[in-house]
Amino acid sequence: PLHFYGPVTNFTALPSASFPYMPTVYPTFPTYAAFPSPTIPSTYLPVVGLGVSSWGLPVPALAPSPRPSGGRLDGHTVGFIGLGIMGRPMAQHLRKAGADVVICDTNAQVVAELSAEGMRSVKSPKDVAQAAPVTILMVPDTPTVERVLRGEEGVLAGLQAGGIIIDMGTTKVTATRFLAEEVRDRGGEYVDAPVSGGQVGP
Repeated sequence: PLHFYGPVTNFTALPSASFPYMPTVYPTFPTYAAFPSPTIPSTYLPVVGLGVSSWGLPVPALAPSPRPSGGRLDGHTVGFIGLGIMGRPMAQHLRKAGADVVICDTNAQVVAELSAEGMRSVKSPKDVAQAAPVTILMVPDTPTVERVLRGEEGVLAGLQAGGIIIDMGTTKVTATRFLAEEVRDRGGEYVDAPVSGGQVGP
């Protein structure tokens, strides 16, 4: 897999014949990614945005990045907020890979069902961020992302120092930039990693 780290905005991984993943990066922030490679198995690589929809160019490595052994996530805690048609199976895959998944959603029935599968439910997005160094948001729109992050019991209220927030929804670019600045001001990192295409998998 391709791991994203550092200040990131509008980062899309696309397949390429020359690289396992070739990123498209919009300008604004420097982006750091760990490219899987036979010679550099897992390393931070800064990717420089050259313009809208331009190809990112990997440049010399900065620092090593640990990779979970065999794709397993045992011993890692991941927060997950938004357990709808796409979020639910994503959280299930993380749990199957061995992660301790901390969940929060407005649908009590889904939360109860996933708790029965070994996930850990908490009351608020704040509680998720306090329990997990990485929090994934899979919510439907920009207003929901802003509410989940900025609310009185939101993620920002519980963000750990060095915590990572991964927004996998389709959030407006301008809002993403402001949210990323807020997260960084609080000592965290914000990753914009939108997904599309509907549910795939169980």
